[in-house]
Parts: sequence; structure tokens; C-alpha cells
Amino acid sequence: MTFKVSRFNLTHNDWMNMLKFALVILVAMIVGCASMPDASNVRKVYLVRHAEKVIDGSKDPDLSEIGKQRAERLARRLRNANIQTIYSTEFKRTQQTAAPLAQKLGITVRTLQTPTMPDDVYVLTDEAKLNVSNALRDASQGNILLVGHSNTLTEIAEALGAPKQPRIDDAEYDRIYTITFSGEQFQSIKLERYR
Repeated sequence: MTFKVSRFNLTHNDWMNMLKFALVILVAMIVGCASMPDASNVRKVYLVRHAEKVIDGSKDPDLSEIGKQRAERLARRLRNANIQTIYSTEFKRTQQTAAPLAQKLGITVRTLQTPTMPDDVYVLTDEAKLNVSNALRDASQGNILLVGHSNTLTEIAEALGAPKQPRIDDAEYDRIYTITFSGEQFQSIKLERYR
């Protein structure tokens, strides 16, 4: 059987093959849409190290002038990122890094206690990693900022499901990790710099 459509002569098999192809494309589109994360269920967690601190020998220094400028740049960078919750550790340098964004958004910074070892090294025990991970996952429906320390941020990223991340050097203050979740499921991590 042959059908004449305009100037093409198509057989029944030609029509059936075109129909099968169209069905395959339709099924692929449906499956693709079903596997895409629901945009209303996508959340981001931003992880940053505190800005530059005053080198005064104290265990809890303030931000330096350069650090205060960096904290302002961070606030400008994230002001439209739908941040609903901000966490920082109990130290002045993390609190002061979070403060400009918190003030712009009218958000109170929540404090996460960081366990310290006898030599004043800030570490995350497995229990602390679990607590931080749970707090970040359960905080809100919106996006989250956590301001931490060079020796804990990569561990937090990994506790949230990210692959192993490169160590943050003591002189690095400009990393911003963006971790994306669909519901509770880790989707991706992106490392950028903000200056």
C-alpha cells in the first residue's frame, strides 16, 4: 500500500517507521522530564570560608579591613540567591563575614558550635559532621549560607555528599562552594571564586 503525501510516495512500512520514531522521541521526552529535578524542590547550600582576619595573635580575631571588604562583596554576590538561613561558627571572623548579607536580608545568623582539639585546631568529628549535615539539610525550604573555616569546609561538603574536595590553603579566602540538592538528594557541587 502506498500513500501519496505531496510529492513523497511513502509505503505503509515507511509510515510505521516514522510513527515508531515519533513514539521513541515522545517517550524519551517524557522520561527526561520525569528525571529532571522539580525546580521547586531544588535547594542550594553555599559554603564559604571566613574573610581575611586581623593577625594579632588572639584565638578569636576580628576581620581585617580587607576582610570586611570581602564580606561586603560576598553579600553583594549572594543578595539575590534566595538565602533563607545563614549559619556560621561561634568565632567573630565567621560571624562578621556573614553579617553584611544577614543585615541586607534581615536574617539572624545561626551559630554552629565547632569542636576544638587541645591545640586549638578546629575539627569536625564524625558526629559533628553529621550534625552539620543534618542542620543544613533540614534548615529551610530556601537556600543556605554557611561561613566556616579552611580546615572544615571541604569536610562539610563531603558530608553533604560531594566528592573529595581540594584542601583550602591558609591564604585562600575567595572560594565559594555551591552544592545543589533536589529534595534531600545531592546533585552537584561547583567551586567558584569571588573577589
